[in-house]
Amino acid sequence: MGDIDGLTGTMANVSAYTIKNSTGLVLPYDVWHSEIRKDINIYEKVAQNITFKQESHIEALLACFTLDIDSRLRAFLHSLIKSYYKPNYAGWNPMPVRLTATLIAATISASRTSVSLTLSDWMEKGWMKRDGNIALFHGSIFTNLKDWWAPGA
Repeated sequence: MGDIDGLTGTMANVSAYTIKNSTGLVLPYDVWHSEIRKDINIYEKVAQNITFKQESHIEALLACFTLDIDSRLRAFLHSLIKSYYKPNYAGWNPMPVRLTATLIAATISASRTSVSLTLSDWMEKGWMKRDGNIALFHGSIFTNLKDWWAPGA
């Protein structure tokens, strides 16, 4: 958070939200900036991470404006699962964190009702199931996802 303004020294309004209670560390600009500039490799990594984050934001905007809810939900769940473990495309993938339909809907720019209806449809089709409180998704729903960064896309 605060990465672009932190790197450039420009002011920006930044809001951050966490799913669970969290602790943040706030550093004065001059302290943070002087430390990352001490090592060109760290400085380059910071710049690279900013680029990746901005590309991710652009992809999210493209998804929200061009994909239907089903596709956005698949892409979100795939990304979430990949951030915790390698997806099993031939079997079941447990949801790595508990998220409400309301939070998922806010994340993919959809209504809670649309998300709930889509998940219910997936359950009827056998693409989703529950093991107690854990939602599991069959890996087959993650095939043929739109990738704007793939060659030729």
